[in-house]
Amino acid sequence: MTSTALPTGHWLRIVAHADFHDIPRCVLFIDRDFVFWLLTCPFDPSLDDYAGAFSLFRLGHDGRIAGERFRTGWPQQEAPHPDATFPIARVEFDDTRRERVFLHSRSP
Repeated sequence: MTSTALPTGHWLRIVAHADFHDIPRCVLFIDRDFVFWLLTCPFDPSLDDYAGAFSLFRLGHDGRIAGERFRTGWPQQEAPHPDATFPIARVEFDDTRRERVFLHSRSP
């Protein structure tokens, strides 16, 4: 996998998480190429619920910058990766829901 490919098809280590409801709704993780990614599923006030899909943002190799973007709530004003909308059913968490995440390229 190159650093521009979507990180699908294997377990990925979660670095940080937030907005934990039934599952984490904001997840910072790192892929096998040491690229940091942000997976977000924001609360939608018009639905009075969380959105039905996650958006994926590539943050690059710098863990300091990735951590700062995670802590400050970035990327509300940014567009996600163009091919990176994952319905909830395509995002799997380990049993703790805090250590690893698996992005399925298709529904499991």
